[in-house]
Amino acid sequence: MERIRFKDEYLSPIPYITVRTSGSTGTPKEIQLQKSLLAESARRTNDFFGINSESRLHSAISDEFIGGKMMVVRSVEAHCRFTWETPSMQPLKSLTDKSAIDLLAVVPSQMWGLISNEYPIPELRNIIIGGAPIADNLRERLYDRPFKCWETYGMTETASHIALKEISPAVEYFTTLPGVSVTVDNRDCLVINDNGREIITNDVAELFSSTEFKILGRYDNMIISGAKKINPLEIENEISKLTSFPLYISSRKDDRWGEALVVVIEKNNQRYKDFMQEWERIKSRLSDILPGWKIPKDVVVIESFETTPTGKLIRRKF
Repeated sequence: MERIRFKDEYLSPIPYITVRTSGSTGTPKEIQLQKSLLAESARRTNDFFGINSESRLHSAISDEFIGGKMMVVRSVEAHCRFTWETPSMQPLKSLTDKSAIDLLAVVPSQMWGLISNEYPIPELRNIIIGGAPIADNLRERLYDRPFKCWETYGMTETASHIALKEISPAVEYFTTLPGVSVTVDNRDCLVINDNGREIITNDVAELFSSTEFKILGRYDNMIISGAKKINPLEIENEISKLTSFPLYISSRKDDRWGEALVVVIEKNNQRYKDFMQEWERIKSRLSDILPGWKIPKDVVVIESFETTPTGKLIRRKF
């Protein structure tokens, strides 16, 4: 079996690793993370899930990304068994070892593949899903499974997640891992305190306590139209109840309002003309749900959506 490349790097005497940020909100950049930070993050996750030397971890994520790297670190710190596979949209399908997996790491698109295809898989105990937002229709499909699914909150700079939320209709807030607390700044953006290390994010949050929070959207994706602050995710959620057509909410410059709301769709989807014909009906239905200033004024058609290597949508303004 091919040796895990990142394991050699992690076990080398150099005290840090060099990683690239995702680029979902700007140009990707290289940063250095101390291996002591990675080890502490790994131990927290291992403690949370009860991972020990008898456990098995499995990653369907490439170790080129922080999510895949941290699965390696968790296995090293727990001295436990670690298996991995070449990333695909049908995770676990090619596994010959069907022994139980205590912790599996996937991205949302892989989770769709796992639950949509019928093929034998090992017993799964916990799945962490990260790298991109989890759509509401996927979230609902994960309720009442024989394994537990967890949404992660974190970033490259925090060496993977600092908080977890079980995917369950009864759970509304993320809960931070031990040693991590949160506040918000004057923009209502989340501020992470990790044992004295402060990280200011651009994620607009609602706090329930110093260790529980909900993410409302990104500050840099917020749209200011007519001096009103609009969260595009709120509008997308309402539109998703009326159509399954892939889209996102953005804005374009407007002399009167500063920014005018628009729906963005992709021309690569062969059904885009059908959506254009349906838009007036959808817009009329939205007017029963949302105030007029939250109704998109127009539809913008682009060739195709842009995403980061981990599948995060890159939102463009026009």
